[in-house]
Amino acid sequence: MRKKIIVVLLVMVLSVSVFAGCGKSNDATSEPGNKGKEKQAPQKEAAQNFNKTGYPIVKEKTTFTAMHPHSPSKAAFDEMIYYQKLEKLSGIHMDWQPVPASDWETKVNLTLAGGDLPDIILGGLTNDALYDYGIKGDFIVNITDGIQKYMPNLQHWMKEYPDVVQSMTQLDGSMYFAPYIYDTAQAAADTVYVRKDMMKKAGVEKMPATVDEFHDMLKKFKDANFTPDFSPLMPTKGVELTTAGFAGWAYPAFGDLVDLGWGLDSDGKVEYTYINDQYKQYIEFVSKLYAEGLIEPEIFTMDEPTNIAKMRENKSAVMTFATQLNPENFESGELEVEMMPPLTSEYTSKQKIRSVSHGGSGSGYITKSCKNVEAALRWFDMGYAVDDMEPGLNHLSSWLGIRGYNWDYGDDKKETIKYWNPEGMADKVGNMTVDEFRVYYIAPNEGPRAAVAWFVPESGPLKMKSEQSIKNYFPYTVDRFPDSALKFTDEENETIANQFTDIDTYFKQQVSKFIVGDEPMSKWDDYVKQIKKMGIDEVVKVYQASYDRLQKDSRAAGSSK
Repeated sequence: MRKKIIVVLLVMVLSVSVFAGCGKSNDATSEPGNKGKEKQAPQKEAAQNFNKTGYPIVKEKTTFTAMHPHSPSKAAFDEMIYYQKLEKLSGIHMDWQPVPASDWETKVNLTLAGGDLPDIILGGLTNDALYDYGIKGDFIVNITDGIQKYMPNLQHWMKEYPDVVQSMTQLDGSMYFAPYIYDTAQAAADTVYVRKDMMKKAGVEKMPATVDEFHDMLKKFKDANFTPDFSPLMPTKGVELTTAGFAGWAYPAFGDLVDLGWGLDSDGKVEYTYINDQYKQYIEFVSKLYAEGLIEPEIFTMDEPTNIAKMRENKSAVMTFATQLNPENFESGELEVEMMPPLTSEYTSKQKIRSVSHGGSGSGYITKSCKNVEAALRWFDMGYAVDDMEPGLNHLSSWLGIRGYNWDYGDDKKETIKYWNPEGMADKVGNMTVDEFRVYYIAPNEGPRAAVAWFVPESGPLKMKSEQSIKNYFPYTVDRFPDSALKFTDEENETIANQFTDIDTYFKQQVSKFIVGDEPMSKWDDYVKQIKKMGIDEVVKVYQASYDRLQKDSRAAGSSK
């Protein structure tokens, strides 16, 4: 495939810089084309160094290399309390190989193409990468049987959430990753928040209900000129104006559809939504906001730390990530923020937003370099622990931390929780809030895990998000298109790789140009014609065929119950 050839060429040029500092690799598996004899069978000595049940997982301390995306908002993983707990209990040490989160997709693909593999990949892979290096290649281990043998905790959650199983399962019934599963009051996505203190100061008397009222509110914020360099609307990053975040919240207000990227049209047929009339109407609206100076002008180039810093300097009124705000950001000393309910417009009178899936995306993969696959599977399964493995350490720990150490329930019904910074940590806490410190040093919220619990924190930004989600988000959700559950044949994957990759690149470049005014909206039809010329109709046929198979399988599964 063309994309794979490009990746391999990049490896030839960049492998020295990419793999500098990497841990061990196994000679038998270092060649890209080396299929290996049995990718699921560990060596004899590794099989002997394994306990099928109980802890530790291994009889003698074992080290795995683990590649993962890393954000500046988190400490090194070997300093994380959660991972230290897992190591002490399991006997498995992780030689962490961090990659900047912004470079993750490129670097992990280069690693897979180069063949100098870590034992574990603790982060997401694109469908293309999973297909190339797992289903078609021999770099990622098929863990279907291993889940049944060594992952009883994951099996529990798979029974609870069949949509996750759909996402995990390939056309031939095989599974290649341990998923991230979530079902929480804080799981709302495509959220938009407004500062109520700034609404009062700008003379905005009520929450906007239509896109016109939203536009008028932003204009009042601009006219109020709260601070120098003020941006009325500032999503966390530019992509949230095009494919997620703000786009996911505002796009449904311009028609009957809610899905971005892939969805169903009014006739129930699969469509590529980024060329339909509803998306055009949405982009026209956003380009108008940008032209009037109502959106952060550097949104497509601003990095996340700069964005958060500007938000905390009170230089924005509407945002997509308000949980980064603190009570200290407000004169009242309270979080005066509200999640905005979906809007309506001249195109639709129904408030709606696409629902949140229960996850199912890959968060843990085992490569052919791993010599003790069984132990790695049991280590993955710790993230799904239904019962405490030791006091306070369970399926919530990667997300919340250790119960009794930094959090606990606030009532007998377990409907509220409270957080605190552990004693003796003052030198590490510094100026961080309780929530920031938890994510930075205790609970990474990464890797295989089941963040499944409905509660409202007693205080802090997540209390606000939980309460506001229950009020202004979940009542308006409608079923989303099951794009993560779609699986493709070899021929279909070839079509996607050879045609859709270039289409997706062109779409991202062109739509951002429409928004910032580098291309006038009068050229929208030319943009659509180019997308069609590049072969989108053939890709749509592929997605339609996959969707039809999924529907057929779902009906068959329903009739068999």
